[in-house]
Amino acid sequence: MIRGRDFLTVVDHLRAKDGEIYKRTSISRAYYAAFLEARAFSNDYLGHAQTRSANEHQRLPTILHELDPGLATNMKFLRRLRNSADYDVDLSSDTIARSAVDAEDFATRIIAWLDELAAERAANVPRTGRDAPDSDSSPATPS
Repeated sequence: MIRGRDFLTVVDHLRAKDGEIYKRTSISRAYYAAFLEARAFSNDYLGHAQTRSANEHQRLPTILHELDPGLATNMKFLRRLRNSADYDVDLSSDTIARSAVDAEDFATRIIAWLDELAAERAANVPRTGRDAPDSDSSPATPS
């Protein structure tokens, strides 16, 4: 069975290819890597059952916000990148290329953050209120 993080190998492969369509697709796959990992985390550790409906993409950041507002913000940002890549065909290829780098970076950091939270919960270590790893870089909106 694959996990969300497994899509990151596809992201890396797609981003390395020339062509805007590969970059756009890598952004989408990066979002889904993080989304699937966050959904699994919320199912496993927060007791929220997945609905497999379109509103789950809106609901998940709300669930995560209760646990860590920074994590929810980063998920929302990554979803905006994905929506732009999938639906805004007028974005420049330079914007798409930058967004592809950002999407892979954010997905990787979100998954690492979820891994840290899972390890803390498994060890029964309470959160200390600190921000996410590498949280000093704030999301930027695509231009």
